[in-house]
Amino acid sequence: MKGVSKVKGRNNYWRVRYGRNIDKYFNNEKDAITFRKACEAEAPLKVKHPKSNYINKRFKIIGDTGKRHNGAVVYVVKDLKTNEYFESILPNLRANNPRTGRGTRTKNAHANIAKQGNGFLFKKIVNGQATEKYCLTLSEALTYRNQWLTDHNLPIPD
Repeated sequence: MKGVSKVKGRNNYWRVRYGRNIDKYFNNEKDAITFRKACEAEAPLKVKHPKSNYINKRFKIIGDTGKRHNGAVVYVVKDLKTNEYFESILPNLRANNPRTGRGTRTKNAHANIAKQGNGFLFKKIVNGQATEKYCLTLSEALTYRNQWLTDHNLPIPD
């Protein structure tokens, strides 16, 4: 059960953690679980969500995905300028940089190519060596990527 764990190095002790203030030890798992359930029934923990659905004039939070990225809750967000839906975490939205982190690729994104400034950046890391090339158009970036991958005997993604 969440919040109940066996103490390492001690065979007969179980630890219960709940919130910030409760940290108790028990002799068996059954007592620890019943205490944890009693704590949840008495005072459920509050989940912190954004106070408003709008982070700024550009993004609107639609809902929670139930996933986490490095401890942060991943939200489904709508970009009001482009009417595009994507996943992002709250700190990135507040920094006005929504597409960093896991699960942020759009349907029309290309592998190893990212929009950067007024152009496109091809980036590929092979055996710890990074290769980057900045191109002004998407077609130029795609042709460079395909040529680079064929030169290095790597598969070309769809």
